[in-house]
Amino acid sequence: MRSSSSTLTLHDPDARRVRRRAARLTIEPTLIERALRIGLTALAGRGRERQRRRRASRVSSRLLAQTQVVNERAPRGLLRRRFARTFADGDGRLPRTLERFLGDRGALQGYVNELFDPAKRDSAIGRMRELLGRYSMATRRASRRCSTRRA
Repeated sequence: MRSSSSTLTLHDPDARRVRRRAARLTIEPTLIERALRIGLTALAGRGRERQRRRRASRVSSRLLAQTQVVNERAPRGLLRRRFARTFADGDGRLPRTLERFLGDRGALQGYVNELFDPAKRDSAIGRMRELLGRYSMATRRASRRCSTRRA
């Protein structure tokens, strides 16, 4: 028996024996033919899948090779210098910026000192003293009024 698909041809020397058994089992020859076609289609699909995998493998190996070439060409010294400029312990941009804002003489310390400076009237402490002073004066006046009324 010879059956062929678009790309695969199957030659089975035992096809006569299979046909005789099929005749004995009362299986229709069209059913056998259909089963063979399904099997051949599955085999052809498996071949396409294998080709797709090979193609994907080639593409990924090319991409890996290109990535390695780019990484080798990358100026590592330039990258190190940029990291050093940004993150170096004393001279880097980040430590200088942090020191400028968070250090002993930094902007945050200046804001806090200005906010809580007891000598300034506009500071938080100065305002609280002023409010407490007003409150204490008002309570003294009120207590004087109460004491003069009793007498």
